[in-house]
Amino acid sequence: MIEWFSANSLALNMEKTNIMKFTTNYRQSEVFQIIHQNKIVMGVNNIKFLGLELDKHVRWKNHIQKLLSKLSSTCYLARRMYARCNLNTIKMTYFAYFHAIMEYGIIFWGNSVGSKIIFQKPKRIVRIMTGTTARTSCRPLFQELQILTLASQYIFSLTRFLSSNLKIYKFNTSIHNLNTRH
Repeated sequence: MIEWFSANSLALNMEKTNIMKFTTNYRQSEVFQIIHQNKIVMGVNNIKFLGLELDKHVRWKNHIQKLLSKLSSTCYLARRMYARCNLNTIKMTYFAYFHAIMEYGIIFWGNSVGSKIIFQKPKRIVRIMTGTTARTSCRPLFQELQILTLASQYIFSLTRFLSSNLKIYKFNTSIHNLNTRH
């Protein structure tokens, strides 16, 4: 790998380079380091990679905490806009900020244990957008505003990913001719 970098006139910035060894929860933590050009690169427990907060146990707790603060500030923005703007403007703001933040990387963190907290935030912002109380059912509000719930968005994102990557999956029909459907 290092040879590839030098062959292509690329250099690692050792100040910004991090390494992480993914392990299960049950393994003992061990010090992980690599020596490159007489510099030691220590292993880290958490890292931000392409906007996703990863930890060595592939839990999404840190990422969800970052999302919560971003989504809460977007809810605050919608609450402040409610008295001054019409519904279409608030809905545009929802899709520009809230939805974009919420959807990014959802196929990775959407099924994690901590995502249940995130699943409540769209209900909160929909209630803010429509000016309803905290005890109002959100199902008709999502339909009225034509906004997907977070669970629906998660399923939609997975389906979109699968349909655009069908070539990397094997189907039963490509393995054998037996009808296993029934």
